[in-house]
Amino acid sequence: MKRFLQRGIGLLELMLSLAIIAILLIMATRYYQTTKQSQEVNDAVQLVNSVVAAMTNYVTDHPDQGTGSSNIIPFSSFIGWGYLPSALGSTGSTASPWGTSVGSIYVNSTGATYVTIEKVPSGACQQLAGRLATSCQDTTTDCSCSDPSGGVSTYTGNFGAASASAASIPGS
Repeated sequence: MKRFLQRGIGLLELMLSLAIIAILLIMATRYYQTTKQSQEVNDAVQLVNSVVAAMTNYVTDHPDQGTGSSNIIPFSSFIGWGYLPSALGSTGSTASPWGTSVGSIYVNSTGATYVTIEKVPSGACQQLAGRLATSCQDTTTDCSCSDPSGGVSTYTGNFGAASASAASIPGS
């Protein structure tokens, strides 16, 4: 009886090794995506908190501008006036973590601060609304995601009277 020496690896070992590597890659990719989305939401929360704080400071410095008819104040004005850091960009086009601009920021007749971020992934938008819900004036309607199309939503937050918002913002 002749004995054959086994050389190299067999097909079964090779397939098993590839299956283990594939499972590890899938797990790593999911973990990376979850971590990335969580970091983007954290960055957006900080951005919204900064914008609400800037509006609060603006209304404090200019009390005549915070009441009456709605005053639309461009994002770039807050940067130009020194209420927000210039690192956010002069137009705010790179302000959100998703590469979109921060939309309408204004104080209406009641002194409410509105912040809108467009083209937020739906899952991240829901997380963002949940994280900022305690800051919003009415947590059921004023901190929400709307118009989900193709997995992309628009986040809108109404943060109540600008002079009272800073006290209720988590993390500030």
